[in-house]
Amino acid sequence: MSVPFLRGATGVTAFQSGGETYLAVAQSVCEPGAPPDACPAQPKSAMLQWNRASSRFGPLLSLEDGESVKDSGRELPTGELTTHQYNLRIDGGRAVKFAYLEVGAMRLLILCSLKRGALVLEWDFDKVVGLRGAISASVSARAVYAASVVDGAAVSLTREIRIDSVGRAVRICPGGCLAFASALSEHPLAISRIASSPSGAEGLRGARNVLFSPDVFPPPGASGAS
Repeated sequence: MSVPFLRGATGVTAFQSGGETYLAVAQSVCEPGAPPDACPAQPKSAMLQWNRASSRFGPLLSLEDGESVKDSGRELPTGELTTHQYNLRIDGGRAVKFAYLEVGAMRLLILCSLKRGALVLEWDFDKVVGLRGAISASVSARAVYAASVVDGAAVSLTREIRIDSVGRAVRICPGGCLAFASALSEHPLAISRIASSPSGAEGLRGARNVLFSPDVFPPPGASGAS
């Protein structure tokens, strides 16, 4: 099985993380032994993920079975696997190979590069939080605000078109797709290994309705937004 959109692959590393299988493809178009400045323009190295529906490696999946089982007790329906899939590329210069390891709670991806040395990246991604038990929403021209009865949170989502690292839109929606902006909760909600939502907003658990008022809450990005 070939991957036609990759060029100059110098090393391929397969690894599993969070119940998912990935390929890290180091890429360089320089010939072995070429001087450091011989090839100023280099392709970025690619990260690929196994898609059980297509039985192929391809773009990374925003929605994963492991998270779905944890949140809802079931695997994702096949038709939802490619929702918001995106291409991830890493600028490593003259990349040679990748290595993956786990140290305690940290998951590390290490890229060996003849130009940039060893690049250590934490294999961790921000997650959407605060929407379990979403019961009410209020819509403005640029955003949607939701209240969650289970997470005890107020969540804001913006309308935008997100572009991945190869310049492709993750998804096209009339008026812009909804993208997670922030969550305010009674108790911290883990967005990533080291980041949590702002907490301490008492009285949100059990909320039944949310109403947007531009006089009180300016849209995200406007002066005074929170």
